[in-house]
Amino acid sequence: SLIGSTVSDMVGNGGVTAPFKRLWVPHFNAGELRAYNAATIARDVDGMPDVVVQLPAGAKPNAVAFDATDNLWVTDNAGNRLLKYTPMQLAVSGQPTPSITINTNGTSLQSPIGLVFDATGNLWVASATRLEFYLPTDLDESGPTTPTRVLIAEGSDIPAGLTFDSAGNLWLTSASFTMARNSVMAFAPSDLVAGG
Repeated sequence: SLIGSTVSDMVGNGGVTAPFKRLWVPHFNAGELRAYNAATIARDVDGMPDVVVQLPAGAKPNAVAFDATDNLWVTDNAGNRLLKYTPMQLAVSGQPTPSITINTNGTSLQSPIGLVFDATGNLWVASATRLEFYLPTDLDESGPTTPTRVLIAEGSDIPAGLTFDSAGNLWLTSASFTMARNSVMAFAPSDLVAGG
């Protein structure tokens, strides 16, 4: 999962895309986030990141997403949790303590592999064989939390990549250990509401 450093950089004024300040890349095996600025990417000199954020011991990140206030959220696949970092924590290399850690409640956040925020600030997480929906108020404090809603992605072995299009459709890539079950699915906005 690759993502530009701020929501405002990606959306820009009036929906016009603006250049990003940093590209954030989760490094699963190293347990860290690596950031590259536009100049480094354009030069492609050494491929060295400009900022490296080391995650808590044992963390295995594989997806990142920014919320509307530029906090970076990270899936920790091995720890069954979500980690939140503020913009100040991402300014320089180091090992900051996450400002918020959302843990599994025993059934939620099982091997989370993807996440995305919708236009109203709700968080969608691809976790094990399901999609979990969290309201912004579910993410205010550290600790275990229960998703507001759970959707089962029929025909999807492992929900993975998530993104919303301009019409509000949620697109999902499905990873599988059998090629025949790898797929891309779309959920219309009506499919995403309670009872949909």
